[in-house]
Amino acid sequence: MGRSYGYRPKAATRTEVLELRAQLAMLRDVDWVRAGMIMDHITALLGHTGGPMAGKIAPRSCRYCRYYGHTKQWCKKRLADEKEREEREMDALLAEDRKLFAQYSDAPIPTTSGQSLTFDALRIPYTLQPDIGPVVGLRGEEHAGEWTWDASGALTRRLPATP
Repeated sequence: MGRSYGYRPKAATRTEVLELRAQLAMLRDVDWVRAGMIMDHITALLGHTGGPMAGKIAPRSCRYCRYYGHTKQWCKKRLADEKEREEREMDALLAEDRKLFAQYSDAPIPTTSGQSLTFDALRIPYTLQPDIGPVVGLRGEEHAGEWTWDASGALTRRLPATP
């Protein structure tokens, strides 16, 4: 298959070609006869008699908005719709997060979860975070697990709380 020569206007015909392209961009795909006539005029101004295989040069419409003059990749309507959709999805996710946080903010933190049992088995000091549960604890924090660090920085078994 041959390669397209491109349809860029020369300096002498630039304004007329740009006007014709603007007219082409105003047409929908159902106006394909008119679009073909405008494209014939553009190619005549540019000095092309046919496409890469000497066939008739026909304009293509955008597969998203059905207007001529651009492709789906550069369609302004598609880009705006995608941005709107992303914002709606983000708002829905944030609303769901707020609802779940309000629903579970007063729930007790499980101290016998699989993660806390794993931390105790591996002798890892941990703390309980209200929103995510057991996390690895740092020196100087009060630890909820079986293990903690003493004043000298050594790992030691935590003393049980006295009643």
